[in-house]
Amino acid sequence: MQNIRLLQLDGLRGLFSLMVVIYHFPYENEFAQINLTSNFLVRQGDLFVDFFFVLSGFVISLNYIDRLDSGKSFGNYINARFIRLYPLLLYTSLIFLAFELTFNIFMPQMIAHPESVSELLLETADTLLFLNSTPALDVVGINFPSWSISSEMISYIIFGLVIVFAGKMSRYALLLIAVLSGILLLYTGMYMQTYTWGFVRGLVCFITGAFTLMAFRKYGSRGIGSYWEYIIPVMLVALLYVRYQHLQGSELFTLLTIPTFFGVAIYVYAVSGGPVVKVLSGRVFQYLGNISYSMYLNHAIVMIVISKTAFNVIKLPVTELNVTCVILAYIVCVILYSHITYNLIEKKGTKFLKQHGVFKNKNTVPAGDQNSDI
Repeated sequence: MQNIRLLQLDGLRGLFSLMVVIYHFPYENEFAQINLTSNFLVRQGDLFVDFFFVLSGFVISLNYIDRLDSGKSFGNYINARFIRLYPLLLYTSLIFLAFELTFNIFMPQMIAHPESVSELLLETADTLLFLNSTPALDVVGINFPSWSISSEMISYIIFGLVIVFAGKMSRYALLLIAVLSGILLLYTGMYMQTYTWGFVRGLVCFITGAFTLMAFRKYGSRGIGSYWEYIIPVMLVALLYVRYQHLQGSELFTLLTIPTFFGVAIYVYAVSGGPVVKVLSGRVFQYLGNISYSMYLNHAIVMIVISKTAFNVIKLPVTELNVTCVILAYIVCVILYSHITYNLIEKKGTKFLKQHGVFKNKNTVPAGDQNSDI
């Protein structure tokens, strides 16, 4: 059975991946007055990871909620998700490890906090075992954006188990998990935490996406006009502005508004067919959507190389023009590198695991749901 894709959601994923790429550009004291890096939209780019989680819950539910009815179907489902995620995760983790080892051993003066080989190996294991969004090994993992891939996999497992074993009660079980997860995040004050309770944050958003799919199935496009396509961006800017200026420290505000807003946005763009949806379904945004998983896992190492070279080696003055040019070069390099890894690592790695992997299964459908990979 071929997985279902909504092209406009791929386009949104590509756009928001770029926002995360820009957000992670160094925001140190010398960059604090640069408009491109200090404005409220860029400085809250980490919230777009929540969009990826909500989108993942929506798309995974769309493709699997009616297919998960036994232990065998659960095994095929997890197999499919592992095959889709792991080739690029393995590649980027090993590349990051090699990079860190080289600099920590041979050029420690370039590293703010040098680490031992054993520490780096533990961080790599933390990532490759999908544990770096949990407190299991109490380390941050290698290639810091990869924490969300751990959270994704944990959400896949919990969602699949609930659907298989809770049956008709699954929506109530999912709601209970989401409520308990939210309470935990409020109690710990760690909604924006990534390495310790990131998997709980991911669960809240993933389950929000699952309920968005249920609403999508029940109500369809009822009452949703194409004008909503224009209202959503205005609401997003207003929400981010209010949070940044007045409520950035409020865990409750973030928990109650961010996952819900992204769920509404996904619903609107899933049912609408207006001009914005047509643009998001166009070639440029589809291309960015296709390579967005690569952009997400590649951008940290590209950022480090580009920013360190520009401002530490070449010693460019930190001016608005110089920072803007370096960021543009950084984005271009991320896109070009991600184009290569998408074709050579993601696509070929998935094909190899399907044919030769330990978990190979001819009934597995791993890659159709591209918009659920971050």
